[in-house]
Formats: sequence, structure tokens, C-alpha cells
Amino acid sequence: MSDFRKLAHLEEQIGEWRLDALLDPANTGKVRDFCDELIEASLPKEMTLDGVTYEILPFNGNGKRASGDLMEKWVEATYAYLREDDLERIMRCQKEIPVAFRGRAVFVIAIGSTLRYFIVDPYGWRELPWFNGSSDLCRLIRRKAA
Repeated sequence: MSDFRKLAHLEEQIGEWRLDALLDPANTGKVRDFCDELIEASLPKEMTLDGVTYEILPFNGNGKRASGDLMEKWVEATYAYLREDDLERIMRCQKEIPVAFRGRAVFVIAIGSTLRYFIVDPYGWRELPWFNGSSDLCRLIRRKAA
């Protein structure tokens, strides 16, 4: 569907008055916040790979970039340390990663004290040699408590 058709469909569904409010430049910040909440609410919160359930935790940096220091504190605060066998399982079961995250999310995986950053693209898991914290969809993977 073209962007014009999407816009026409949206106007048909929500009405001209609401569409005007969405498109008003004075509302850009509010619309961005609304969209962020809508996107966050629609994303999966966990995934099960080979019978093991993992939580997919969003980074909440209160507007701060997800720097290495913040990531380390985030891992500590959520106790999201994984083992090597978890990493192997995640790599092996990449086709089971929720589609909503593919090509969009940077996954942070903590093996011991080492943080590793991965993205799932059409070719599978790819480890990022470095990460500057610029992804809107930065997620930490933590094994769900039994």
C-alpha cells in the first residue's frame, strides 16, 4: 500500500479532525511519544527457544543513549546474565526470534561481565563489533525465572 493510500485509509478510520491533529507540526513531540507507546505495547515481551523462555527487556534510559556504562548498570539492575549455552541456543534458534525485532532491534547479551551486541537481519544473527547506543529498539535478553 502506498503512503498516500495509507494516509487516506487512516483518515477514513480516525476522521479528518484526528488526522489534522496528528499532522500538526505543533504536536510532533506528542505524536512521537504516542507512537513510541503504541510500538512498545505491541512488541513481544518474551520468546521461547528450544523450551527455554527468555524475557525481552526494553532499555529505559530516560532519553539517554544506551552507552556501555548504562548498559552495564542495566544488566546488573535486571540481573540479566546468560551462560554460553544460552547464547548457543539463541544463535541456533534464530528463526524463532519475533519478526517485529528482525533488522530493527539491537539485542544486548551479557555473558559473565562481557556485553555482546547482536542484530537479527535477513541473513541471521550478526554480532556488532561496537554499538553506540543509537538504536530505538535496544533490548536485553534475560532467562525467565522458572
